[in-house]
Amino acid sequence: MTATALTLHSIAGRSRIRIPEMRGDAEWFEAVRAGIAAYPGISRVSASPAGASLLVEGHDLAVRRIGSLAETQGWFRLEPPAPEPARARRGTDALVPVLVLLALVQAVRGQIMVPALTLLWYAARLD
Repeated sequence: MTATALTLHSIAGRSRIRIPEMRGDAEWFEAVRAGIAAYPGISRVSASPAGASLLVEGHDLAVRRIGSLAETQGWFRLEPPAPEPARARRGTDALVPVLVLLALVQAVRGQIMVPALTLLWYAARLD
């Protein structure tokens, strides 16, 4: 049986992979760590059996190919990363014009530095 792995985060040349099914199996993690470390283009591999994760660093192309290497070797099957959830709007669309209007009122009153700028900042952050 091949374990299922998840990419926790991935940037150019670095990827953290979690394999929850193998949590605590130090021998398995050491074998996989050594196998990945021997792959051309990989500069460093850290294994955490307690955290059920691998940190792989090296040439970007080599790091991106870890999934196919692991599946070929029968270590794990790397699931594609889940899409990031869309930011919830929570009805803030109606607040933007209100905050802009309040900022204008404060500006007319001469309260330019703190209240007007603060309200405009909040309006920009909501949009």
